[in-house]
Amino acid sequence: MERWGQLAEPGRLFLNISADVLQQVLKQRGCDGLVRLAQAYGVSPRMLCWRSTEYERVADMDSRWPVPCRIFAQRGVSGAG
Repeated sequence: MERWGQLAEPGRLFLNISADVLQQVLKQRGCDGLVRLAQAYGVSPRMLCWRSTEYERVADMDSRWPVPCRIFAQRGVSGAG
């Protein structure tokens, strides 16, 4: 993410992350902390899209993690599930 911010290229940055790692990051930094980290690297939250690396698609991410999904959406971060 830091390198992407340095490049200042147009387009979206897709973050491929497992559900377990996402939970760890959210516990350590919280949703707002993750958004602030992106901003500190010069990456607009609207340019971020996180994607689950799970082999089986998580059917309903919004119900599994309602608060993070809502906070991410409010900050402009999208999720591809």
